Amino acid sequence: MKYIRRLGTLLRQRVHGVVKGHRIAFIHIPKTGGSSIGVAIADSFGVLARVLPNRMVYVNAGASMDAARLGGDELVGYREAVVRYFMQLRQVRYIGGHIPFSPAAKAEPGCDWDFVAVFRHPVKRWISAYYYDRFKESDHAKIDQDIASFLSTDRGRNWGCMYVSLLCGKSIERDVVDQRILDEAIKNLGQFGVVGVLEHMDRFAADYQERFGVKLNIGVTNQNPVKSYEEREEITPELLAEIERVCEPDMAVYQAALQIRKSSA
Repeated sequence: MKYIRRLGTLLRQRVHGVVKGHRIAFIHIPKTGGSSIGVAIADSFGVLARVLPNRMVYVNAGASMDAARLGGDELVGYREAVVRYFMQLRQVRYIGGHIPFSPAAKAEPGCDWDFVAVFRHPVKRWISAYYYDRFKESDHAKIDQDIASFLSTDRGRNWGCMYVSLLCGKSIERDVVDQRILDEAIKNLGQFGVVGVLEHMDRFAADYQERFGVKLNIGVTNQNPVKSYEEREEITPELLAEIERVCEPDMAVYQAALQIRKSSA
């Protein structure tokens, strides 16, 4: 299968071309279609970039989480440092994974990196992420609580400002998010090369092609093991209202992403 997929990539690059003269850091936000989009972006660099050493880097979620824990580091800040490191290596053309934006690296004179991210309605993303981590087979970050109990945990509440943390390049607690922090996150969003929203993937694909000169071929991978009708059974109106309240910071970022999409249309 690996060789068949590489052959397919090779054929597509002959038709659609490959990314040239750009370096891309793709922020894969959990449950925003990032697995499929990340594969498509990596493929857009062509087979040669996959074959040549150290051209493409993927920051593994589990390994980076364990490394941050061993060093006593907060996770998002640790991953931001990893991103800064790889951005300094001239041979690296693509960085992907559950990585944050790096304000410090982007502010460096002559920085030639484009950050790319796709956002999703925060409440839908929160619910999808819960059910994925609740019922997945892997033990990595697995949840063993019902949805109401999980929502009351620090992890559950902090999921409501995940976009904010990723855009600021550091872990931020939901209860400390204020207007200053939101303004910082939205300002950083304006420095991205391409911003998309999952609900308008056609626009994202068009913006990507306009920016990088390559057409994306986005498939479907890493689907949620729980169907939507099963999700709704235990989500009462009261619980949904609380999820919406928890996700208010990320909703502000999502609305900003929608405005960026409209302005580029």
